Amino acid sequence: MKWLMRILGLLVLFVAVFAVGVLMLPGDRIAQVAVDQIRAQTGREVVLKGKTKVSYYPVLGVSTGALEIANADWSEAGPFVVADSLKVGVDLMSLIGGDVKITGLEAVNPSLLFEKAADGRVNWQLGVEGVAPSGRPSGASNALALSLDRALISGGRLRYLDHASGSDLRVDDVALDMRWPEYRGGATFALSGRMQGASRLTVSGEVSDLAALIEGEETQGKIEARADGGSVDFQGRIGG
Repeated sequence: MKWLMRILGLLVLFVAVFAVGVLMLPGDRIAQVAVDQIRAQTGREVVLKGKTKVSYYPVLGVSTGALEIANADWSEAGPFVVADSLKVGVDLMSLIGGDVKITGLEAVNPSLLFEKAADGRVNWQLGVEGVAPSGRPSGASNALALSLDRALISGGRLRYLDHASGSDLRVDDVALDMRWPEYRGGATFALSGRMQGASRLTVSGEVSDLAALIEGEETQGKIEARADGGSVDFQGRIGG
C-alpha cells in the first residue's frame, strides 16, 4: 500500500497547483505549473503530451493528454509512470473555502514500473530533502486538506524488477476504485489485477486514517485478498 500512497501524493501535488490557478489561467499554463511543481518536489522529470483542457460546468476540472514521470537516474528500464490521460474534478465550494475536495480522479491505461537495484536502491523513493510524502515542506503546519470522492484506474499495468534476484514480475489489467471522503478519515479501496500465469487477484479493504498512512504514520486497516486458489485476510496496524 505504501507505494500506492506515494503515487497518490504525486497526484495531490498536481491537484493542489491546479486548484490555485484554475480560475485564472488557461489549461496549458496550469499544466506547465503543475509539471514544474512535481519536478521540483520529486526530483523527477515530468512530461505532459497533448492538450490540457479545463472544464467549468457541470464539473470544475482538468483533463490532460499522455503523462510521463521519469524513472530514477540509475535505471535503464524506462519511465516510472506512463498514462494515456489523467482527469481530475474538484468541488468548487470546498475550493473557495480553502480545501481541495476531489470529486473524481481517473487515470486511463497507466503503466507503473517499480525497480530495485542490485545495491538495494529503489525507484519509488520519491521526493527531495525537506519535502514530506504529501508534497508539503517538512514541518509545515498548514497540511493540505485533501479528500477524494472517487478515484478510478482502468487498464493499468504494474511491473516489478529486482536486479539483485533477477525477478521480473508483471501484473496486467489493473483496476482501482478508491473512495476517501474526509482527509483525516477512513478510505475504502478495491484493487484487482492478473499476474502472469495466474488467476485474477482482488484486494479490497479499509484504512482508518489514510492521511496518517500517506504521512508515514501507522493506522488501523483491514485487507482482504481473493484469488481462485483461496483467500487471505488481515486486520491490524499498517504503515509506519
